[in-house]
Amino acid sequence: MRHTSATVKRRTAAGAALAVAGLLTACGPVRVAGGGQVAQPLHVVEHNAIDFHTDEALLPSKVPQAGHGREVYSRKVNGKSCAGCHGDQGQPSVAGAPDFSQPDWIRSKTPLELEQFLRTGPGHDYGVTLTLQERWDVVCWCRHLAVNMDEVRETATGRFGKNCNVCHGNKGFGNGFLAPTMQPLPRNLTDFPTWGIHRSDQEIYDNIWYGVHWSAMPPWRGTLQPQEVWQIVDFIRAQQYAPPEN
Repeated sequence: MRHTSATVKRRTAAGAALAVAGLLTACGPVRVAGGGQVAQPLHVVEHNAIDFHTDEALLPSKVPQAGHGREVYSRKVNGKSCAGCHGDQGQPSVAGAPDFSQPDWIRSKTPLELEQFLRTGPGHDYGVTLTLQERWDVVCWCRHLAVNMDEVRETATGRFGKNCNVCHGNKGFGNGFLAPTMQPLPRNLTDFPTWGIHRSDQEIYDNIWYGVHWSAMPPWRGTLQPQEVWQIVDFIRAQQYAPPEN
């Protein structure tokens, strides 16, 4: 049977529309909060081959140092400090200030959004008084305040070691022994400048819980509990900055 060019175009357009509709249906995740509560989808699960780009002017010159961030957090600049409003351990003394000792606020923001909050947030002039590197160090210290490092260390050899390192490697470099057999390759989870900086903890959680479409990343819901997934997220983040030595 011969088809006219118009017929082929119509069928091609219809097929493309059905493919897009199927893609949107398949990729729309149901977002899971820390307590396991289910809400409506807020975004599409990422394709593992997505390329992220970050303006180099927004990046720190070296890996963020949470230990140095602790010093900057407590240091007074023009008579005020982060600790003055948010407390030494992240528990605020000013009404309405985010509580850094609790993970929910941190988990909902990408690192870029956290840096922007520090740079231009309410009552802040830290975009002028702190260097870019200092702001990133403080961001990582604030994140560190909500993390249980004992659990992170246990996760390294426990849940991550038993479930994830076969593809992602022991440190998350994407170099597990099965990695060469996969296309696309497993994500380098330590890649802060071109991946981690753009993903909130919640989005990383979603990728683990639901899997990543068109990749070998499986969904771990039903195998891991929500709190176990959050511990893996904390472990991944701990590979993207230098935690305090103690």
